[in-house]
Amino acid sequence: MSVDHAAERSLYLQDWGVAIRHLAVQQNYDPLTQSVVEAITETALLAIAGPLDAGIASGTAGQHRREQRVFLVDVTQWPEITAGQVRRVQFSGEVYDVVETQQSEIAGLLAVTGVKLM
Repeated sequence: MSVDHAAERSLYLQDWGVAIRHLAVQQNYDPLTQSVVEAITETALLAIAGPLDAGIASGTAGQHRREQRVFLVDVTQWPEITAGQVRRVQFSGEVYDVVETQQSEIAGLLAVTGVKLM
């Protein structure tokens, strides 16, 4: 017997959700200008944003910080991307590279870990 948790997910997101933007980024190298050109497709989503986890980036002898945040997103709303694209999340004026996605402990919510771009 399958249980539909859509109402539960919706309630969580209504109560604690904040606006984020999913950025599907296609990076292309332009040999004429010797630069990387990005084409970005944006999708507005609701997510539960976890606290900012700040620490020291490994392998930098304490010279660089690594700040990351986990976002809980409705798995049915998380956009598909095509081969060659990378994911980013924009939240509160900051952009995060998505480094991991996994099923959260709450049914139907995806835990998306993003590392803040400095």
